[in-house]
Amino acid sequence: MQKSNTITKTEPSSLAVLRADAGMTQVELARRVGVSQSQIADWERGRNVPSAKSCVKLAFAFGVDAGAVLAAVTHVGE
Repeated sequence: MQKSNTITKTEPSSLAVLRADAGMTQVELARRVGVSQSQIADWERGRNVPSAKSCVKLAFAFGVDAGAVLAAVTHVGE
């Protein structure tokens, strides 16, 4: 069976789940981390991966261990 290239429905990324669990919008998170809202969206979609420095800032914003953020951003799109 051949895999389709068409995406019909996707689950939210782990990074998006962390953000939602923290009760933040992309705009709020972007302000806390010091990046644009579009950068947050790109990270959540797996288009880009945050730097180590940004992962630490994300972890601080979420109140979680940096390892949780690293796990979230490395499993996007799997």
